[in-house]
Amino acid sequence: MKKNGFTLIELLGILVLLGIIILVAVPAIIKSNSTAKTNEGKEFDQIAKNACEAYEAVYGKDAAKDKTLEELKNAGYIQKDLTKPNGATWTKCS
Repeated sequence: MKKNGFTLIELLGILVLLGIIILVAVPAIIKSNSTAKTNEGKEFDQIAKNACEAYEAVYGKDAAKDKTLEELKNAGYIQKDLTKPNGATWTKCS
């Protein structure tokens, strides 16, 4: 007799293996996404701090105090398309 296809046991075995792979892969993907968002916030904070320091070097500490993101963008110290991501703590130049 000719055997065609897979048996039910073989299909269940494949489903179990796929389930195990998914159980391992999904948490790793979620963790890497979370880490990327945290790093994005830290990177933004550093960019904003550097922009404040550059503005301060040109105009002085008093002029740079309390500059906002929009003011730094308008002055050309931050790219116009840069937006504050979630996780960024920077609010103003200090």
